[in-house]
Amino acid sequence: MEKGEKGSLYIPFQIPIQMSDYNLSVPYLEKLDETCVEFTHTHLNYEIYYILEGRMRMRIGDQEHLLMPDHFILIPPGVSHGAVYNPDEAKVYVVFVFGIHQNSEAVSRRSPEHEFVSYFENVLKEQLYIIAEDHNSCRDILVLIQREYAEKQIGWQIILADYCREYFVKLLRNILSDKPSLTSEPDSGHANLAIEITKYMHRHYQENISLEDVSKAFHITPRHVTRIFSDYFGTSFRKTLSIYRLNYAKNYLCYTDKPVEEIAALVGISAPQTLYRLFKENEGMTISEFRKYHKPQSPQ
Repeated sequence: MEKGEKGSLYIPFQIPIQMSDYNLSVPYLEKLDETCVEFTHTHLNYEIYYILEGRMRMRIGDQEHLLMPDHFILIPPGVSHGAVYNPDEAKVYVVFVFGIHQNSEAVSRRSPEHEFVSYFENVLKEQLYIIAEDHNSCRDILVLIQREYAEKQIGWQIILADYCREYFVKLLRNILSDKPSLTSEPDSGHANLAIEITKYMHRHYQENISLEDVSKAFHITPRHVTRIFSDYFGTSFRKTLSIYRLNYAKNYLCYTDKPVEEIAALVGISAPQTLYRLFKENEGMTISEFRKYHKPQSPQ
């Protein structure tokens, strides 16, 4: 919506949005301003506040946040929140309330939105609420929603549902944009995620990374990471990381004369004794025996 465009928008009825694996319902959508007096409340649904103009202070639990134009806050069900009332502080914002309900009869299809919603739900398992900036021109979609609802031409309900779906998806893209691209290929979502996690481990093996670090990087739970490794690799995250570090240590042992203590630190192992043990367990020989067998060579 263009700045200064304060036309009314109030949709108090249910907008059902059919999808193959999920049903998205929008029971309430309204554009408000500084004259709205809000009380602290919770919802059974998700709620998004999108700031169009001015500045808006939001109280979430015992925290207070200042939101600027083109920023939004996503609040899950059951979280206490409310806009701070100040009649002298001009603002325009849109409240978008929605619910997501799984369609049990179609869930086996593994459709694109099934994967999208799964990522979305996993993000909110780790955070009480999310504040983000919109980089997908969602205010333009609000303009289309307002015009369609005002004009009510034939088929407007269908188009309104499409615009609400687009608004929902593009808003969430701002939250999920740093995640691997989602795919519509059957059963490939978790496999692709497993590969992305291993690539992340390759990039960060020399750091003190943990299962929790990976879960936060991909907005999934540690339990989910563990299950992915078990299902797709038949091993654990910890064992995989140890093998990565062991193999990278081999490069230093073959091509340099660095001491074991330094090599262990370079590959993310905190104690040289751990590297000694890994070698014995996985290679069936000591580090000295390995170095003797693989005499130092010039780097390729």
